[in-house]
Amino acid sequence: MKKIIISLLLVAMISVMMIPAYAAGTSITVGEAEAFEGDEVKIDVAISGNSGFANGKFTVEYDEAVLELKGIDIEGKLLENGSSAINGAMISFASAENITEDGVLFTAVFTVKAGAELGKYTVKVTAEDMVTTDGAAVAAEVADGAVEVVCDHEWEWVTDKEPEGKEDGIKHEECKKCGEKRNEAPIVPDTGDSTVQTVLMMVSVIAMIAVAGTVSY
Repeated sequence: MKKIIISLLLVAMISVMMIPAYAAGTSITVGEAEAFEGDEVKIDVAISGNSGFANGKFTVEYDEAVLELKGIDIEGKLLENGSSAINGAMISFASAENITEDGVLFTAVFTVKAGAELGKYTVKVTAEDMVTTDGAAVAAEVADGAVEVVCDHEWEWVTDKEPEGKEDGIKHEECKKCGEKRNEAPIVPDTGDSTVQTVLMMVSVIAMIAVAGTVSY
């Protein structure tokens, strides 16, 4: 019985040793941002729990009907610390030593196309062939990001209910572009009370008399 147990343990140990080494705990996060139609928007792609990598390929995926990729910026970012080849939405990276810092890998720069409908559009990044200098594969979990196209509102007052008698009416502000509503307010009825107008007229008459008397004097 003991021989069987020992044999099983040996088999298990050999099996574990044959499994490729992966660096665990590494995650890549794609940022989120809001933008108006025609705006330029920058999305950071950052790494955390970085156990170190020296090579890799990163590809940006997005909705081409809404967003136009203007470029990928690595200046001052982690991928600047090596040799990077940028081809459209793909970056191939190689370094003589492992990059072990957490931070922004690169920034994808987009323009929101004219006529883009309002909404949230997913931006994805695939990370492939990430390995260390000694050839150990790096498994990284990637969290998607997004660009949300929002409205640059143009507000106007809209009447919901006209005033009736002494009862107030109701109005609100509404965007002429997207229909969003805000700031409900009362509409005070015109009761026909001329008290204020009468007082103003009296003040005006008194002022005119005073001026006339001063001139005569």
